[in-house]
Amino acid sequence: MLLKNKTKQIIQNLFSIKNQSNRSKVFLYNTIINIFVKGGTFVLNFLMIPLLLKLLSKYNFGIWEIAFTITSYALILNFGLGNSLRNLMSLNLVKNKINKINHLISITFLLSILLSIIFLLIIGITYLLFKSKLTHLSIEVF
Repeated sequence: MLLKNKTKQIIQNLFSIKNQSNRSKVFLYNTIINIFVKGGTFVLNFLMIPLLLKLLSKYNFGIWEIAFTITSYALILNFGLGNSLRNLMSLNLVKNKINKINHLISITFLLSILLSIIFLLIIGITYLLFKSKLTHLSIEVF
């Protein structure tokens, strides 16, 4: 019973906009908008599947999904390098260490190139391993 009352009180405090600072109001507004945008994106992506299947053949839809998946993985596989670079750059900018900032940018750039090469190698090796299985399929491309 106590937990239920505490939870109810927290929810009421969260949504009582009158007592909150301007920063809290902006945060709450942005959070609600973000939930609607993410939810809308999910619903639209879910509804796009039947539409794309009607517009594209099953084979072309498969190619589309593979390309989309590879692109999504490539975006995920940056391992937060950009965010880390931003944080380290701001710390070194405050200390006025310009040489360190240049070094960090170079390392991040080289790591991004290295990760891209590794990702492309994995895709190439996977293609070579399954190439013989794919050539036996007799599917008309267009």
